[in-house]
Amino acid sequence: MRIALINSNPSWGGGERWFAEAACALLERGHEVLAVAREGSRLLERLTAVAHDAAPWEGAWARIVAPPTDVVLCNAPRDLRAVARVLPRARAPVLVLRRGIDRPLRGGFWRRRLWRRVAMVIVNSEASGRQVRRSLPWYPAERVVRIYNPVTLDPLPREPQGDRPPRLGAVGRLTHQKGFDVLIDAVAQLDEPPGLELWIAGEGRARAALERRIARRGLDTRCRL
Repeated sequence: MRIALINSNPSWGGGERWFAEAACALLERGHEVLAVAREGSRLLERLTAVAHDAAPWEGAWARIVAPPTDVVLCNAPRDLRAVARVLPRARAPVLVLRRGIDRPLRGGFWRRRLWRRVAMVIVNSEASGRQVRRSLPWYPAERVVRIYNPVTLDPLPREPQGDRPPRLGAVGRLTHQKGFDVLIDAVAQLDEPPGLELWIAGEGRARAALERRIARRGLDTRCRL
């Protein structure tokens, strides 16, 4: 099967990692993969190393139309709109949107023609799925499919714990959307295990607010940001 993965996001994040890992997994299963990403992006660099065919966003559309592609999987609605404009309706490939963020979709009257061409919306959580169904109440619910993000299960080397307390780690963009404020509040309420430490790795505009929250909760010695 020939599958095109389309992601025009110029930056690197969880969605881009998902696309890179999906390309590897599909290739391992014997599929032919065309990967399209933004020129100069880290994603295109990664995809070029693994995909049968990797192409920059600009000028890649001819490769999607010919040779015939069976499935086109898009990262965002803007990718979907761009692809739909160049794909012929006759013998068009299956269109799929991967939605990895809990934000509303635009499903107004003029966009319904586009959404009706989408065979499936893949979401990575129950919350994202509910958001899609709220945004597109007329879209068939059975075509909103949850597939959790993959987790690498290779064991990591562990340092001896010694006498230090247990440590909880969290990684992500420091934004309200990631819920680090909830995690900090939860750790502050824990009595067990004694002295639990929280280490948060990431950068973002919510850093100062999280630092203030850590101080208010009295976690300066237990929480590392």
